[in-house]
Amino acid sequence: MTHLRHHLGFVHKVLNPEERIVLLKLSRGRANKVKDILKDTKLKISVEALARLRATNPKIPMVSTLDVAESLAQADQVTASHDQEDDSFSQSLGN
Repeated sequence: MTHLRHHLGFVHKVLNPEERIVLLKLSRGRANKVKDILKDTKLKISVEALARLRATNPKIPMVSTLDVAESLAQADQVTASHDQEDDSFSQSLGN
């Protein structure tokens, strides 16, 4: 765990202590081969915690982008869903 803390700080420049705690908690399940559901839940909780922290505009800037990437992925899914609905609607109109 100490090695990961140093890795996050020196390699990825994660200087915000709260951000580092969230990322360390996320990593703990990997060595135990936690079931996919538990990993997905941990990821979701971690992403939400990072998003809440980012919303506070912390003095020490955040460098991780897990919450941003997840938001973009969700937006892409919504956009793709809307595009499919638009295509279906256009086809029903005979266009």
